[in-house]
Order: sequence, then structure tokens, then C-alpha cells
Amino acid sequence: MPDQYRLINEAELNLLIAQQNMVRNPELFFIHNSTNLASIHNNVFSGRIRIGSLGPEQLIHSCFITNCNIGAGNTLINISRLENINTAEQVILRNIGCIAWNRPESPAGMISGNKIYFRNENARRYYIPFPGMHILDIELYSENIHRPEILQHLRRIFEKRTEKYFARHIHFEHDSVIENVSSIRNSCIGAACRIDGSSEISDSLILSSGANPTHLGSNIIIRNSLISEGCTITSGAFLDHVHTDQFVSIGEYARIYHSFIGANSHIACAEINAACLHPFHEQHHNNSFVIACTFNGQSNIAAGATIGSNHNSRRPDGEIVAARGFWPGLSSSFKHNSRFSEFCLVNKADYDQEMDIPFPFALISLDPANESLQIMPAFWFRYNYYALARNGWKFRTREKRKNFLSGYTYQAIAADTVTSMRQAKQVLLRLLAGQNKYPDLKRFDFENFPAAEAERVTMNGIYGKKGAVILKPETAVYIYHAVILYWAVRQVLEKTKTLADVLKYNADHAPAIKSYSWRNLGGYILEENSLPRITAKLESVADLDTLHNVYQIEFHDAGHNALNFALYLLETDYQLDREKADDWKDKIAKALKVAGKLHEWAYQSRLKDFTNPFRKITTVDEHQFEYVYGSIETDEFIKTMESELSLLKVNAQTWINEK
Repeated sequence: MPDQYRLINEAELNLLIAQQNMVRNPELFFIHNSTNLASIHNNVFSGRIRIGSLGPEQLIHSCFITNCNIGAGNTLINISRLENINTAEQVILRNIGCIAWNRPESPAGMISGNKIYFRNENARRYYIPFPGMHILDIELYSENIHRPEILQHLRRIFEKRTEKYFARHIHFEHDSVIENVSSIRNSCIGAACRIDGSSEISDSLILSSGANPTHLGSNIIIRNSLISEGCTITSGAFLDHVHTDQFVSIGEYARIYHSFIGANSHIACAEINAACLHPFHEQHHNNSFVIACTFNGQSNIAAGATIGSNHNSRRPDGEIVAARGFWPGLSSSFKHNSRFSEFCLVNKADYDQEMDIPFPFALISLDPANESLQIMPAFWFRYNYYALARNGWKFRTREKRKNFLSGYTYQAIAADTVTSMRQAKQVLLRLLAGQNKYPDLKRFDFENFPAAEAERVTMNGIYGKKGAVILKPETAVYIYHAVILYWAVRQVLEKTKTLADVLKYNADHAPAIKSYSWRNLGGYILEENSLPRITAKLESVADLDTLHNVYQIEFHDAGHNALNFALYLLETDYQLDREKADDWKDKIAKALKVAGKLHEWAYQSRLKDFTNPFRKITTVDEHQFEYVYGSIETDEFIKTMESELSLLKVNAQTWINEK
């Protein structure tokens, strides 16, 4: 017992009794040397009690307290039961039914037995949430779910961090404020957390800090969950076996079970079960539910979408996987198992067959006449590039995380989508060759895209037994081909300054292989073999910080390898000779044409909002319309795109002229 704490004396005991307190075990009642006993009224104390320093502004009133360590500067008012609890400094607890810790183990032990069964309802895919976990930790755990020796080593790493986190065995950290709560059982609350009006928090860890406080609001129930810093959970939400990353917002009676929710996500009015949702997931409309799904971030679920009709096998053990940018339409329903490429926009329909969509940036719909699946690859570029480009800007501006692993990718065109576009282009070329059509990519004009609008081909194996119709496949081939060139040239312009830099880079960082496949892991774009490579290094990893440093090395290497990938694409797909300056000038000029075309398409798609006559029927004249809606000339994001295009042209000219 520290020197500043001492056993209460007889005079002090009598003072407490005079102030309507009952002390059942005076021989176990300890106070701080500066504890103001005048602040303690109308309480019942039982078991071992330790009370820190109290000033005249603090108060302990009308509480039933058993076996507790009360930190300095606490205010405890009207608590029906406070049992086996340790509080830090400056904690406020007011109007609470029950706060109790009834577990035999320490807080660290509470975490280690709490599995989250996600991605599948058969409880075969799972992980154990720990404080300080990164989304790549979860991916690494899930990737090796069939390898018990790897899982055992990862658990040792995570448990070591957990034991360090709970070294003080504090259940309520400093500056936390909890009011008007029915019950908090077997749970730990982080610093500066604000809880007001919640119904139940049990067997959970609520992380919070002064820099990133967490707020739990009215009528919520949280069980067996880990809530990270900066989250807001309010308005009747129910969470059971849920792990949230930082800055997640959940409310409006959302119901979530056995799921991971990525950072900067917003969920309301929805039901989610056995899901893995990567950062920037939006699902805030009525009557939508997501079950047994993995969405790789930047997704948006419309009202009434039922992505969980998981009853088309002998057991409900199907899965749906969607790469980043998945946008299902209003009241759309899907059949398990299904898989979607990046940035698929799915029109409202009941999709009664499994889908395997290999085309990124596609529009997916059902033909109402014969219920055949229709896919328009590369739709986003041609018809709504404004929204696609603005999303990347929007995600960046909505980023609330401050101290997280660098390397997160916000923009839609990146190594993962380039990989998918290249693969999709080859699929389309094979389909067109089956109809004796051979797009001439060597002679393709990167400024004047062909208008093969009526083209269509059929494809089997991507919509159950029914097959699908691919709309405008030749146009999609040219768009994919153009956008890949644009990305590859931008990589070169951003990461080198001259042709000499490219040649030196090639000598210093010659790739070991001549092809790449990239994947998105929670917003981090890494080579396909990154996780196996990290797994192979695990034997030498002793703690979580070291593991996260391994990730950072992968992110750093990914930057080099992305440039290797870009140079490889320019050589193989666009016949670039790296040592010829004229070849570089040609490819850069073509990439600038693509950039101009993308800006033109963005401008055209946004212009429709100002020229559509139906947009004007609710305003009295042009002046009121412009006051309410603005104009294309004042659109801030169009201005941003124009500035970026101008800067790209300047950088390109500088690169060409630099010696």
C-alpha cells in the first residue's frame, strides 16, 4: 500500500457515519492523506475500499460500493451497485444502476476469449480482437485461419500488447464521464470517454483518449465488443461481438453481430451479421442488411438492399466478397456466393443467380424483358467520372485518423484497379475475338474514343447458369487501355524527375519478376504475395510494434514495386523503349490526352445537373436556380480537377525538358 494511503481512524469513521454512510469493514477502509471526508455522504461501503484524494468540488453520494479503488478527484453519485471496480483520476459516475466486475481473470484475460466469427455464418472464419489492432492484423489472422501454429504466434503477439495495455488494471480511465446508464458489467472504459443514457455495456472494451474521445449515447446495448478510439455509438444501436476501428459512427437502432467495422465508417438503420467491412463503409438507410460479406471499403449500401439471402446451400454458409467501391442499388438482393470487382455499381433488381463479376468500374443490371444479366464495363469513366473522382477527394477530406500506418489509398485508379482493368481487358478481347472482332490497340487514338455503342457479347460463368450480356465491350477495352496508360505515366512522373532517373532506377531496382498482381487490404494496396511474405517473417516478430514496422516496410516496397509495375506495363502493353526519349514523349502526350478526356467526361456528367430541364422546374427563374444550385463554373471539385490537370501538364513538360 503506498505511503499516501492509510487506514481510516476512529474519528474519521465516526464522521462518515454522521454523514449517513455505512462502513461495514472499517479494517479494510483506506483513504488518501488529502481525502476530504466532508465530500462523502449517504453511501454503503463493503469489503476492501481505497479512496483517493478528494477536493471540496468532488462528491461521493448515495452509492453502494464494494471492493473498489476510487481514484483521485472522482465524483460518484447515485450508483446502485459499484463492485470490484478500479477507477483512475477525475472520473465522473452519476445515476447508474450497476457497475460491476465479476470475472475471475484480469481485463487482459477478458479479451483473449472473445472470438468474432465473421465473413461466414458457420463460425469457421474468426479472429480475436485486441487493442491496437490494425486492419492488416485482421487480414493476416484471417488469411492463416487454417494454420494453427501461425494463429498461436499471432495471439502471443496480440496478448503481449493487451497485457501492457491493462498493466494498471483500471476499469475506468481518467477523465471519463458516465451518466444515466442502466448497467456496465465486466467492461473497461478508456480515458475521456463520454457515456450518457446507454442501456447496457457488458464484457466489452471501450477505447478512448483525450485526443480521440469515444461517445456512447442513448439506449444503446454493447456486448462482447471492442470499440476503438473516436467512435460515436448512439440512438438505440445494438452491438454484440463487434470490433470497430477508429472513428466509426453507429446509430439509429442499427443491429450488428460478429462483425468488423473499418475506420471512418457510418452505419445506421441497418442489420449486419458476420461481416468484414473495410474503411469508409456507408450504410445509413432503412431496411438494409448485410450478412456473411466482405466489403473492401469505400462502399455504400442503399436503402432496402438485402445482401444476405444466405439460404441457397445445404447450410447458411455462403459468402459474398466485393472489392472496394461496391455500390448496390435500392432494394437490390443477391445470392451467395458472389464476387464483385472494384467499383461495381449494381442497379435495383432481384439477382437470383450467383455472380462473379470480373469487370471493374462496371454498371450491373437485369434486362427486365428476359431477366438476363447486363454488364457495362468501364461505365464509371464514361458516364459518371465526376462522382468517381470526387469520391477519392471526399474520402481524403473525411479522414479523421491521425496516427495510423501510412500508405492508405483514397483514389479509385491505383495498382489494384489497374490490375483488374488489365485482366478485364484480356477477358473482353477474348470475347470479341470469338466474334471475329479485333480492336486495334496499337492504332488507338487516345483522344477520340470509338463510339461502338451498339456492341454486345455474351459471356457464361458469371451469372449462375444463365450467362450475361456485356454491353459496349469494345469501348470498354479502349477505356481500360487508356486509363492504364494514364496511371502508369503518372507513376513515372510522380516518382522520377528525368529519363536518367528512370534508367538509374531500373538498374538499382530491377524487378525480380515481370508481372504483378495487386490487392487491396483495408485500403492498403499491396502485391498479391505481400501477406505470405509477412507470414514468413512472423517467427522473428516478437511484438505488435515490430509487426507494424514489417507492414511499413511492405508499404515502402510497394511504392517501388508500383513504379516497376508501371514501367513493365509501358514496355509490354504500350511498346515503350525505356531508353528512347521520343517514345517517352509519345506516351506522356497520350497520357495527357487521357487526362483531358477524363476531365471532359467529369465535366459532362456534372453539367447534366445544370442543363436538365427537370432540375429547373422547382425554381422561378435562372437567377434563383443558380442561387440554390450554383453553376458548373463555380463547382469546387471541377476547379480542383482543372488545377490538377494543369499541374500534371506542367510536371509532364518539366520531365520531358529536364536533362
